[in-house]
Amino acid sequence: MASMSDSASDTEDPMPSEGDSEHRGGVAPWCLATVVADKALAALLESGGTPRFKDDAPWLLAKTEFERAAAANLRVPLLLLEDPGLAWRYWCLIDSIDVLELSGKRFASEVTMTALREITPLFRELDSVLLRPDGLQIAREAREGVRMLRHPVTEAYVRPYAFCETPGFIPGLTAWQVPQD
Repeated sequence: MASMSDSASDTEDPMPSEGDSEHRGGVAPWCLATVVADKALAALLESGGTPRFKDDAPWLLAKTEFERAAAANLRVPLLLLEDPGLAWRYWCLIDSIDVLELSGKRFASEVTMTALREITPLFRELDSVLLRPDGLQIAREAREGVRMLRHPVTEAYVRPYAFCETPGFIPGLTAWQVPQD
């Protein structure tokens, strides 16, 4: 079961300023998404400090892909679904992903992130976010210029986490919002 601790305010300006650590590069075209219990989410928002998401599932591929994006100077968003109800509630940018292998093939994953930002009600429905296509589909689109059908997120894909396309409501995704160095 995933849990969250330490909080950040959701009332901050959604666009980072030039000096913010969040403003150090573009935003990856893909993001991670996960489910958070409503009580854990409330505790996260009520406490102070650096937000941390903890899960007993191995976020091994998420860590690898996050590190690849960071090496390319791209920030990776994390979308949070509130449970019960499975509505998109908050998003943030990931600062780090750590995975510990415990005894008996058990794992502990921890995601450190920026302050949570509320997702507008217009995009709260589960199917308003699309799953990330596989590498072959991405290569085909790049090479042939053909964008194929996308599949919306469903409950089956977000536990423990899913790779999704970064939605357009994330600042910094479009070229005119990406900071110039």
